[in-house]
Amino acid sequence: MNLEGLNEAQRRAVCTDREACLVLAGPGSGKTHTITERIRFLIYERGVTPEKILVITFTKEAAVSMQERFLKKESGCGVVFGTFHSVFYQILRLSGGYSQSKILTESGKRSIISKIITDILPGYKKQKFVPNEITSSFLSAISEFKNSADKGKALRKLSKEYITYYDTVFEKYEEVIRRQKMLDYDDMVYECHHLLSENPDILDYWSGRFSHILIDEYQDINPFQFKCACLLKGKDTCIFAVGDDDQSIYGFRGAKPVCLKDFLNLYNAELINLQYNYRSRENIVKFTGGVISDNKNRLEKSQLSARDDKEKGKVEIKSFESKKAQYEAICEYLSGREKEHIGVLFRTNISMQSFAKILTEKGIAFKVKEKTRSIYEHSAAADVFAYLEAAETGDLGALLRIINKPLRFISREMVSEEKDPIGKAVLYLKEHSDHPFAKEKLEALYKLKKDLNFLKDKPLYLRVSYILGKIGLREYYEKTLVQRSVLSEYLSVLDFILEDSKKYESLQEWKKRAEEYKENYETALNIRLTEGDLGINIMTVHASKGLEFETVIIPDVNEGNFPCGKMQDTDLIEEERRVFYVALSRAKENLFIYYVSGKDGREKPVSRFIGKFLKSLLF
Repeated sequence: MNLEGLNEAQRRAVCTDREACLVLAGPGSGKTHTITERIRFLIYERGVTPEKILVITFTKEAAVSMQERFLKKESGCGVVFGTFHSVFYQILRLSGGYSQSKILTESGKRSIISKIITDILPGYKKQKFVPNEITSSFLSAISEFKNSADKGKALRKLSKEYITYYDTVFEKYEEVIRRQKMLDYDDMVYECHHLLSENPDILDYWSGRFSHILIDEYQDINPFQFKCACLLKGKDTCIFAVGDDDQSIYGFRGAKPVCLKDFLNLYNAELINLQYNYRSRENIVKFTGGVISDNKNRLEKSQLSARDDKEKGKVEIKSFESKKAQYEAICEYLSGREKEHIGVLFRTNISMQSFAKILTEKGIAFKVKEKTRSIYEHSAAADVFAYLEAAETGDLGALLRIINKPLRFISREMVSEEKDPIGKAVLYLKEHSDHPFAKEKLEALYKLKKDLNFLKDKPLYLRVSYILGKIGLREYYEKTLVQRSVLSEYLSVLDFILEDSKKYESLQEWKKRAEEYKENYETALNIRLTEGDLGINIMTVHASKGLEFETVIIPDVNEGNFPCGKMQDTDLIEEERRVFYVALSRAKENLFIYYVSGKDGREKPVSRFIGKFLKSLLF
């Protein structure tokens, strides 16, 4: 087998005979090539049967890509490629009696948890009504625990009044889905761990099924995945992990970069560092390395550029007085350039779509990698439009959407009449004064009717301001959405909608433009990167992982965005710095970092991640 195409560190990784090996693979270090060559080495040089080799990745896309890379050199393949979830689902299917039809849909989970909440929580027992935000918070807490095994983190997904009910709700939820032999997505790993831990015969079979286990992107592993991988490793199984703790950016899924250190300690593993970066020019590698070096909780390492050309890439940091000026500068830069080689990376999907709206207005084509919905389809935007529609046309569907935002405990049945639904509900409550909380509900309905009347014939911006403030939609989200990232997303959508409302004279015109944007955005979603110069690439940093571009532009590099929100926790700050590092390291030739400085006493602080570079790179 010819190993001439490998550098020294790659060759050591491919040829290792150690039972456990951890390969640190920084950006552009050729990790996929190293893994595929490792598989070929095991088969051709060590005589390992292909069916005894298991390769685990984190996404289906990565698994397919890895398999395709391998098959380019091999005519047949018995090697097992799969994601954590697909591998553990197969174990559950073959040894636990689960089937595809037993996987819970999102609506199925909501139905189960809603029934449990109305049975357990005092405030909802009589009402038999649970807002989506409450069911979401409990499902989010359950998901957090199943991914992180950290109950404290799970409880932080709930508001204080619900924390005492978490254990009971969780136990009932597990009881229901196990009785029905159902699985939700998080259960693929959680239940697999339970199955292997509680059944020695099943564990004995699966821990002997593979002689070699290779795991890609090991920095993204969560505690239960780590435990399952440990269970699958039999006494004579060799385990080969590839990852980079500097690129661990999925803490919200329970990923913990400390798992790399745990791997080293648990198995006394060999440590190999793929030091050379084949992607980026030398000054880009130095700059990105300078950013991530401020993190303390990391395995010490450094990268060198393997580019044999000596021409430097362009690294610039620029400030702009406003976000609008910043986005205008990006659009100007795009003019006359081949856009398929340019990536504009955003911290959040909402920020990305704010820019997409500007591109749409200017007629600039763009591509979107992640399968997300139009910003106008976001729940927060839909709620605002529902209020406007209910006030302007009396649409019953719109009224039903917002009747309990903020919470008024008005059942759907009470306002089900097509003609004057609020009036009919008022009349019903007057005639049934013994109805639970009749007085409070009457007051809420009177206020709602008054609010909807106020919204008629006012300028759109004033109407939206009134909905967010006086009616209390913003406060409702702040009270019900405990998870910081989710609340931040909702509030960002509200800010976008409020600003967007200034551009239109009527609700009909606004809805028409929103629909045009939606169609344009859906077109952008369907464009593939291989189809030529069909537009600029815009995406969130998380979606950019594994990609590279000739030129990378990162806007809004301000405090509150990088890092996202008001963060004090050291671990969160370090993860946010890793997110920024991933964005920077996508660049091959040019790297442009933009931030908004503000003006007239409204100065905005630049991100702490680049503060030390301003004097040398500010143009």
